[in-house]
Amino acid sequence: MADHSARIDALEDALASGELTIKVEGKETTYRDTKSLITALSYFRARHTEGAGASSSGGFGSTLATFGAD
Repeated sequence: MADHSARIDALEDALASGELTIKVEGKETTYRDTKSLITALSYFRARHTEGAGASSSGGFGSTLATFGAD
């Protein structure tokens, strides 16, 4: 899984400063509005968390319960 730390940092800096353009690894991205920037930040934070050992199956988990006669 890719490391998204640089992109997350750039998105956080842009959000804090009110900018809509970020530059990461020589590539520049301009977001339409703050909502789009926040959406991207949420997306990359989730991907970063998955890469750090959380569930990589899309973020969903499951629990199995068994019942038996006592």
